[in-house]
Order: sequence, then C-alpha cells, then structure tokens
Amino acid sequence: MMEFLDLIPILFGSALTLAGVGISELGQSRRAARAERAMERSREEVRRAELWQISLAPATRIRDSFAMVARAATPEDPWGPEEDPWDEEKFDSWWYSEEQQVSRDIALIPSIELRKDLALVAKGVSYSWALVAKVGYRANQQEAAADLGRLGFDLISSWMRDERGPEADLKNAIVDLEAQLVEVHRILTAELEA
Repeated sequence: MMEFLDLIPILFGSALTLAGVGISELGQSRRAARAERAMERSREEVRRAELWQISLAPATRIRDSFAMVARAATPEDPWGPEEDPWDEEKFDSWWYSEEQQVSRDIALIPSIELRKDLALVAKGVSYSWALVAKVGYRANQQEAAADLGRLGFDLISSWMRDERGPEADLKNAIVDLEAQLVEVHRILTAELEA
C-alpha cells in the first residue's frame, strides 16, 4: 500500500507535465493557425493589388468610353460653341462599335461584381432607346444615354480609386437599371412572340 502512495506524487507530476505539454502544443497550434491565416490574407491582398494595378489600363479605356457616352449625350450648351445636334442613329452606330471594345475591357476587370455592373450599364446604353420607349426610363434617349454614361463613369472611377465597393446611390442606380432592363426584355420578348 505504501508503494502505491509513494507513486501518487510521481503520477500527479507526470500528469501535470503531460497537461502542460498538451496546453503548450495547443497554444503553438493556434498561433501557427493564426499566422497562416494572416499570411493568407496578406497574399490575397497582394494579389488583389497586383490585379488592380494590371487592370488599370482597361479600366481607363472603360472610363473614357463612358465619359464619351455622357459627353455625346449631354444636351449642348446654348452659350457654348455650336455642336452637332443629337442624332440617335449616329449615336447607336458609334456605340455599337464602341461597345465591343468596352466589353473586352470589362472582361479584364478582376472584380466579378464590378464586371457584372459595368456590363449591365453597357447593355443599358445599347438599349437606351427601348428603356425610354418601353418603360419610360428617362424623357428621351439622349437623357437616358447621358445618365447611363455618367453611371458607368462613376462606377469605374470609384473602383480606380481603389474603393472597396460602389456607394449606396450608385448601387441603387444599378439595381433600378437592372429592374428596368428586365422589364424591357420581358416587353420586347412578348412583342416578338405576338
């Protein structure tokens, strides 16, 4: 019996030592996991920054295209130099060729959400005539194209400033445009089927 009682402190000491080793290993494991997560976040941030930098050239072209849409569709200044009057056919023809380059540049933007939003705005410019005629998006095609050009310009500009997401008013404008385009698509489809 005495021998067993003599072993109790040894067993207790061994158990404490094993518990200490286990706690130490658990702490090291958690520290290693936190360090790994921090490294992963750092790698993701570096990759995001690299992709952002690489895509600045196509983003600049997109911005310039939407600026041209807004400028071409902005009603002329009565006190400024005389400009060509708005011509829907000329605008549609120009945008048809411009949209092909804009679509290629949009595909080079690394943000999936921004690509979707920019493609929606480009589609809106293409269907600006239908947005006006079918759902009353704006008073006329010129006004609709000007608003859409500014929307696309503002979206890509905020991204070029490395803002993490569009402001609430831009996001609301995108949601509204998407709903309007869905309605236009529904109306045009029904007209084709009739």
